[in-house]
Amino acid sequence: MPTLHLIDADSTQACPAVLDIIRRRIQLSHNPDDRLLLLGGGPLVKDALAVGIHHARRLTVPFNNPRLARAIRPWAKHQKPFEHIRCWSPGVLLLAVDHWPDTPKELMLVHRPTDKQIAKVKWALTRRNTGPIQINTLTDVIRNHLDLAGVRARVDPALTPTREDAAKPQPSQADLRNGWGACDPSHRVVALLSDHAFLVDATQAAAITSLAGASLADGNGKPQTITLVVHPDQLNRQRAQRFLADQSVGHRVVQDTRMRCPWLILQGCDAALALGQDAGGLSLRWALGMGLPTITSTEGPGGEAGGLASDKVQLVLSPSNAHKDLAHALQGVLTGEGCRGDEIVDSREPGQIQTATITP
Repeated sequence: MPTLHLIDADSTQACPAVLDIIRRRIQLSHNPDDRLLLLGGGPLVKDALAVGIHHARRLTVPFNNPRLARAIRPWAKHQKPFEHIRCWSPGVLLLAVDHWPDTPKELMLVHRPTDKQIAKVKWALTRRNTGPIQINTLTDVIRNHLDLAGVRARVDPALTPTREDAAKPQPSQADLRNGWGACDPSHRVVALLSDHAFLVDATQAAAITSLAGASLADGNGKPQTITLVVHPDQLNRQRAQRFLADQSVGHRVVQDTRMRCPWLILQGCDAALALGQDAGGLSLRWALGMGLPTITSTEGPGGEAGGLASDKVQLVLSPSNAHKDLAHALQGVLTGEGCRGDEIVDSREPGQIQTATITP
C-alpha cells in the first residue's frame, strides 16, 4: 500500500534540503502510488522541481493554515487507501489527523519546533480515536527538546544525507570558484550554511571571516583573501558586504542562489560556517557528508554533528559562540592546522587543540 507525504509552505522545513529527503524516500519505496502533497504557494513547487520532484500535487491553503485546505477532501477520495502518512511539519500533522484519523503517521522534524508547534503535536497525540503517531528527529538536541516538553521522539538516521547522496552530479570546483571570482590559488572560500537564509545573520559570518583572515598568508608570505558565499536573501547580507568592503584587505561577500541546494555549491568551498540556533540544519549535514571541514559551536545543536551517520566526518567545535573563538577555529582549518584528514577537532580548552577520529 502507498505512503502519503505532506508538507506545507509556511513551515521552516519547506526547503530544498528537506524536499530532497522526501524525493529520496519516494524513490527508494519503488511504489508508483506514493504521493506527495504540497500545501501552499508557488515557491514550494519551485523548490520541489529544483530537487527533481516532478509529480507532486499542490493545494492552496487559506490563511497559511493547512487545516483549512478544503480541496483535500475531493482529492483524497480519488486516491488509494494510504498505509502510512509522513508529515514533514507540525501543521500538516493536524490535517492528517483530521482526514486520516486511523492511518499510522510519522512526524519528521529536522528543525527545532517552537512552543506553539509543540502544542499542536501534543494536541494530535492526545486526540481520541486516532491511529499511532511516531515522532522522528534529525538530532538528539531536537529529541531532548521535545522530551523536556513531554513529547517522546526518536532520532531517525535516515534523515541525514549519506555519502551516496553526496555523490550526486555537482558543478566542478573550477567552475564554481571562477563564478565567484575566487580562482587565484591564494583565495579561500567559506560557505555560510543555513536551510533558510533569513535565519542566519551574515554580519556574524563576516566578522568571523575578517578575524580569521587577519593573519592568513601563503608559504611566500602573500596575504590570502577569503570569499564568504551566502544566499541573496541572507539576513543582513548588504550590511555584511559593506563591512568586509570597508576592511580594504580583499575579503568579500558573494551571493549565490544555489546555497538553498548545498550539494550544488559545497564542492567549490574550503570550509563552512554553521551559526545560529539550528546550526546549519540539513545544510550542515550535507557539508559533513561531502567531507567539508565545518566550524560550529559546542553551545548549539551543531555539537551533535559528531554522531552523524556518515563514514567519517570533519567538524571543528569552538568552545563558544564568541566571534574570536569561531574565527580561531576557522583560521586553523584554512591554514591546514585545524583539521587533518577525517577528524573532529575539539578546541574547547583555551590554547589547546584536541583531535579525535570519529567512526560511527
